[in-house]
Amino acid sequence: MALISEKIKKILIRTLRDIVIVLLIGLTISLIFSWGGIFQSYDIFMGVVLYCLIIGGSLWKFNEMASSLLNIFFPWDKRPGLALAIDVIGTVIVSAIVIFTVNYFFHHLIASFTFKDNPRYFILVGVVQLFISLLITGVFYVTKYFKGWRALLLREEQIKRESLKVQYEALKSHINPHFLFNSLSVLDSLIDVDAAKAKVFVGR
Repeated sequence: MALISEKIKKILIRTLRDIVIVLLIGLTISLIFSWGGIFQSYDIFMGVVLYCLIIGGSLWKFNEMASSLLNIFFPWDKRPGLALAIDVIGTVIVSAIVIFTVNYFFHHLIASFTFKDNPRYFILVGVVQLFISLLITGVFYVTKYFKGWRALLLREEQIKRESLKVQYEALKSHINPHFLFNSLSVLDSLIDVDAAKAKVFVGR
């Protein structure tokens, strides 16, 4: 029971963290592009908050799910370069679909403002949102790429160490302690009797 409550607590904390991050990014971008217009009224501000949560949360979670799914077929720890390229392509496709869908339904159902009313506005907003989404996820993917590349190098180094260890153990198993003891005993007896033969024995 305690384990379940701990998991629920972690999920709630992570969800709250995600909401705060989405709102901070969304409101900052909205504030910059509206020149402070989001504070004209309470209704406008709450509309922007709702929009930021929907568009930001959808972009984040759908891209996260797509990345996890792609990671099954193109693991980062095996081929980081290919995985990065596939993830970027996936991000562009998923982000474009999410942006179009959210903007269409949000403006049509809530704002009563359709694509036909101002197609240039929708295209401009979509392009800006896609660029920002790629910029944010780009930072994440580059970080992930270098972590994957580092993990790959560490794994190769570990394989080399294990290989050397196996070779060392194999070499140890080939050395017979009885043979060494007998050889050293013969050498010990030859040193006092015939130094020349002892040298030849050592050479062999």
